[in-house]
Amino acid sequence: MASSTSGAFVGPEWPGGQVTDCVTPGCCVTVGRPSGGVAVRGPDGDPWSIVGFTGFSSCAFSGACAPHGGSCTGCTGVDAPSACPAPGVPDCTSDRPSCSVATNGTATADAHVACGPAGATCTGEALTLAEAASRGLVTARSTGCFSGSCMTLRVTNAGVAGVVVHVAVGDVLVNRLPSGQNFVDLRAADVCVPANQTVETDLAVTCIDASKAPPDAGDLFDVGPPLASWPTRVRAAAELLRLVTVIDARQDWLASFVARAVWRVTDLVPLSPDLIDALDLLTAAGIDPAAPAGDLLHLTDPLAGSGDAASGLAPAPEFGPDGPCLFGLGNVPCDDGNACTTGDTCGNGSCAGAPVDPAVACDDGDACTTEACDPAVGCTHEPEAPTDAASVTCGVVNLEGILGRSPAPGCTRRCMTKLGHAFARVRHLMSAATSARSAHACVRKLHALRRAAAALERAVDRLATKGRIAGPPARAADLKDEAARLLGRVAAVDAICAAK
Repeated sequence: MASSTSGAFVGPEWPGGQVTDCVTPGCCVTVGRPSGGVAVRGPDGDPWSIVGFTGFSSCAFSGACAPHGGSCTGCTGVDAPSACPAPGVPDCTSDRPSCSVATNGTATADAHVACGPAGATCTGEALTLAEAASRGLVTARSTGCFSGSCMTLRVTNAGVAGVVVHVAVGDVLVNRLPSGQNFVDLRAADVCVPANQTVETDLAVTCIDASKAPPDAGDLFDVGPPLASWPTRVRAAAELLRLVTVIDARQDWLASFVARAVWRVTDLVPLSPDLIDALDLLTAAGIDPAAPAGDLLHLTDPLAGSGDAASGLAPAPEFGPDGPCLFGLGNVPCDDGNACTTGDTCGNGSCAGAPVDPAVACDDGDACTTEACDPAVGCTHEPEAPTDAASVTCGVVNLEGILGRSPAPGCTRRCMTKLGHAFARVRHLMSAATSARSAHACVRKLHALRRAAAALERAVDRLATKGRIAGPPARAADLKDEAARLLGRVAAVDAICAAK
């Protein structure tokens, strides 16, 4: 590739556009050439790229970068310029050749493409990118740009059988640096790796964080959850998946306007009317360019939107507290949305906790309620039926519990004995009424029960008035309240005699 020749006021420029080279009429590869000024370096300009091929099983830039007296960073199969206008120094960064000075002359640069034979088959265990990552087979490194062939995927297979790693449109790559951009894959690819071999391939990606810093060449990325797995409530993710699907169908993987269309969805960055290609992509994906669904959450801060000040809009708080798990974080606290679990922790991409025992976790200290747990609202406390004998005996249990609180004993030994006899009489009479063989006998026992409950209430009141109840003042007050409740319950159990 040769640049234009510089003039008095205009520096040389790379030709841009696409060029197709054919080995035979049916076996061709089309590459995209860099465009713009020869002095434009690395991620600030477009790189060499493979646009497509026919008659081959695969095509990729291949070989080490030739520095030609300059330097190479993040370049595979792409050389630094073999000639630069004097005194320019050759450089290749992120598959883009450049010269440090571009005046008074012409620059030339080469790239090298290797293609696999037609009809070649790829066999082995089929894995998604996420599955391959979970096995530790893949490494993803930035080539130093933010849109285009900006990610090198390295798959190492130390096994005894081949693997085929499927990279899907919408796969997400998460920057290990919180301040760096994250990426989404734009082009599907199958990476075939025979047993005991390593294969590298460049992915066509674009960044999904307009306000973050572009990555440096060599920055490491983790594999996040594919967009197809995001909850439906994250409407911006659904729009982004539609958009990248259209980009793939149109083969616009390396087009410069792709990032602007994506940022409209992910960060609500305004689009000017002259960006016709980006607007057309959005429309084709069924997205209203004037009103996309909402700001996409940041993957390194999954509980918040991007907060991109350039959008002029507030982030849409669409995502819930299980966000950390969705984005690949493990063994960290989360909220599974179930009020009846505890110790919620991320694992395998989801949030889960251990079920609670309502009798323990929801115990309100009232023996006259039955504890349960509703996942939506949490602990519930159902009172004993007022017509049931248990509604009386539970009151005795509550009185005993109040007396047994620390500091113990709740009153003097003589006092404890007197109250203990009163509790026992209430229990006995309630049991006798329940087991009575006739309605008449049942009613007589209930009358005696009412007198016993009333006597108990008076005894508690006297003890409290005379200061005989030990401990904090709340104990005496609680005893009086519970004794009054017990008397009320006794008055409500008449119905048990009706069935005799």
